[in-house]
Amino acid sequence: MSLQIYRNKIDKIDNDILDLLERRKLFSKIISKIKAKKNLPLTDLEREDKILHRLKSKSTKFKDSQIDSMFQNIIQSCKE
Repeated sequence: MSLQIYRNKIDKIDNDILDLLERRKLFSKIISKIKAKKNLPLTDLEREDKILHRLKSKSTKFKDSQIDSMFQNIIQSCKE
């Protein structure tokens, strides 16, 4: 396959990732509203740790530190 074919595949994946991240942000906003109504703290460090642990145990291509970096940014971005 040519270089451009692989670049097109990456572009498609990037678009899919963005779509999924936007859905994640939407669900995070909904959860924030539910938490506000129930007077719960917006940040749940235990839940965030569980997410990171689950993803690190699932990943076969990324180092733990890479998972931490990527998903801490995603989590933080979804809170804003």
